[in-house]
Amino acid sequence: MVAPYFKMPIEQAFNYDLFMQRKIEEYPGETQKYFNSDVRRRLVHFSKLFRFVNEMDKLAQPSYGRELDQPTMDMWGKVMRQVFGAQKVKVNLEFGERKRQREIRDIMMYMKRANDTEYATLEDYLDELTQE
Repeated sequence: MVAPYFKMPIEQAFNYDLFMQRKIEEYPGETQKYFNSDVRRRLVHFSKLFRFVNEMDKLAQPSYGRELDQPTMDMWGKVMRQVFGAQKVKVNLEFGERKRQREIRDIMMYMKRANDTEYATLEDYLDELTQE
């Protein structure tokens, strides 16, 4: 295991990414989008050594969901993800309610087969679910 700072000159000299085990550039002068402009892949590979630069590129790039023409996260969401490590998600309340109903049904099924101590525990849990 070698630190990235030591293996970078070797990777650049042989055009081979030792971590991903593939060529850095498939052909000389190959470019990719980096900070919303075309940059040589070797330079992009080198800049990934510096975490701050890499994170700033993530903020600059649009993040796409299932539909490639519609970005899923706005700039504020990206900043919050980088600062706090969490991201905004859409909550489906119907799914949560269906899950709760399924849990209630399962508990009632288990209560039919439970002994007295298990029955009391399941009954307490059922009360918690139905109070919400």
